[in-house]
Amino acid sequence: MEDIILVEGNNVLNVGLVPIAPPGEILTPNGGGDLTQLRPEGIPHWPLVLEEDTDFVPPNGGGPWGYFVGNFVSAGFFPYAGRTDLYTFTQPLYAAQYIYEKLTVHGLFGRDVYPYGEARFVLKTHGQLHYSGVFKPVMTKVWVERTWELNPETNQIWTREEILSLQVGIWMAKRGSFGRIICDKIYIEVF
Repeated sequence: MEDIILVEGNNVLNVGLVPIAPPGEILTPNGGGDLTQLRPEGIPHWPLVLEEDTDFVPPNGGGPWGYFVGNFVSAGFFPYAGRTDLYTFTQPLYAAQYIYEKLTVHGLFGRDVYPYGEARFVLKTHGQLHYSGVFKPVMTKVWVERTWELNPETNQIWTREEILSLQVGIWMAKRGSFGRIICDKIYIEVF
C-alpha cells in the first residue's frame, strides 16, 4: 500500500492508501480486435500471435531469401503501405483492486533477407488509435518492447476500465521490396 494523492487540475480527487499493482502481470491475446488487415486471410489472427512457435530457415537452406515456418502474422509478400491488426487480451487478475503505473507491450518480430520494412505497436483506447515509434525488424527474430506510463489518449495514469477495454496490435509497412516481416508473438505486461 502506498499513500497516493490523485490530482486533476487544481482538484484533489483521492487522498489515502491505494494498493499498487503487483509487478509484471502478463496479459495474453484472447480474441480479435476491431481491425484485421494482416495475413493470412480467412482465419482468426490472435491464435497466431499467442505462442512463440515460428522458426526462420536461413538462406541457402531455405532458398535465396530464407523463410518462416510456423504460426505468425505478416502483411504479405508484396510491398504495401501499411496494415494493422488489433487484439483483445485476457483480463488482469488485479484490475478491480489496483491502479497501474505503466503498460509494456512485447512483440517477437522478424524478417527474411530482402524486405526493408517497419513496424509499430498500436493501442486502441477510448476509441482512438495510438502508434508507438517505428522499429525495423531484423533478419531472423528479435524481441521488441514499448512502454506507456500514461494512457496516450487521456495523458493520465491507466485506470481499471481502460486496461479492461484496451485493444493492442501491430502495424506493418514494407516499401519497394518483396519478402516478409512477421510477428510471432505479442503480449502485454502491466505494472
